[in-house]
Amino acid sequence: MKTAVYGNDPNVGRILSAVGDYLGSRDISLDSRKLSIFIGNEMVFHEGAFHLDKTKEEILSGYLKERSQNPRVTGYPQHDRCVHIKIDLGESENSASPGGVHVYASDLGHEYVHENADYRS
Repeated sequence: MKTAVYGNDPNVGRILSAVGDYLGSRDISLDSRKLSIFIGNEMVFHEGAFHLDKTKEEILSGYLKERSQNPRVTGYPQHDRCVHIKIDLGESENSASPGGVHVYASDLGHEYVHENADYRS
């Protein structure tokens, strides 16, 4: 998923796949009609279906580009241009984490992507 964000690609299928992989590997069932996914303020999956069209994909790509790091900047430039992805599992307020969970990750950066794409294992 981080590579899609790095490439300014609002690949909602990767997000949905990651949710399914995580839940499936832990034998956790989920009614997909209760699942909602947002990128920024844009709902992209809801009630078991993708909510995307060309205009929304352009908005999402622009959202990601506005928050990307300039690849010519080296070192560790701090910035607050975060990409917000919200995954609502539709659980009740009585769930184990009623306030939700925040996950923080860092930019991959051009050099990281280049290095890891340039070798064979």
